[in-house]
Amino acid sequence: MPEAVDTAGLVITGEGAYDGQSAAGKVPSFVENLATRAGVPTVPIAGRIDCVADTSVFNAAVSLSVLAGSGAASLADPTRWLRDAGRAASPHGDAQPQRAGSTCQAKCKRE
Repeated sequence: MPEAVDTAGLVITGEGAYDGQSAAGKVPSFVENLATRAGVPTVPIAGRIDCVADTSVFNAAVSLSVLAGSGAASLADPTRWLRDAGRAASPHGDAQPQRAGSTCQAKCKRE
C-alpha cells in the first residue's frame, strides 16, 4: 500500500461510521498516516461521521448521510451518494474537515 499512496494525487479512505475510535488506530488513521508521510491529501468518506469526531487531520471529510440528507436516503441510493462524495472529496470539491468544537459538536450537544 505505501507504494500506491506514494504515487497518488489523492487518497480516499472509508468507514461505515467514522467516530472517536476511528482516529485511534482504525484503518482510516493508518491510511491518513501513510498519506501524510507521502505528502498526499487524504479524505475519509463514511456512511456517517459522528458529530464529535475530529477529522481535522484530513484535508476534508465526507458523510454520505449528510450529502443525502439522512441515513435512510443515503442507503436508498448508495451509488449516487458515493459518486457525489467522490466529487465533493476531489481537489475542486467543497468538502471540509470537521474540527473538534465545530458547529456540528454544538448541535450534537443540543440534541
